[in-house]
Amino acid sequence: MLWKRRYRRLSILSRAYIRIKGRKAGSQAYVANISRGGLGLYISKPLPIGRETTVTLRFVNQEGEEIEEMVHGKILWQREAFTAGISLKGLKKRESPAIVTFLEALEKSPE
Repeated sequence: MLWKRRYRRLSILSRAYIRIKGRKAGSQAYVANISRGGLGLYISKPLPIGRETTVTLRFVNQEGEEIEEMVHGKILWQREAFTAGISLKGLKKRESPAIVTFLEALEKSPE
């Protein structure tokens, strides 16, 4: 079965802070890749699959500015090798302007 992604997966160097809905404490992670549909993460401890989450991303934009912006999603999968995937709830420019602008610039660049 051939499975195609809806959005192009883009490399990004970013730190993330993951907060599971209903929990006080969060955890640090690193972002392996990003698309308009989700995030691939390197995690240090297990995440509960299926739970709603808020992810605060810290990254450097095209102008060299360090940006911090929040996105909302759901934990889709996790592997024992400390990787996880989060689906994002419709990235919109009015809610996540820096991330969407960053993605637009990356999507225009050649692979």
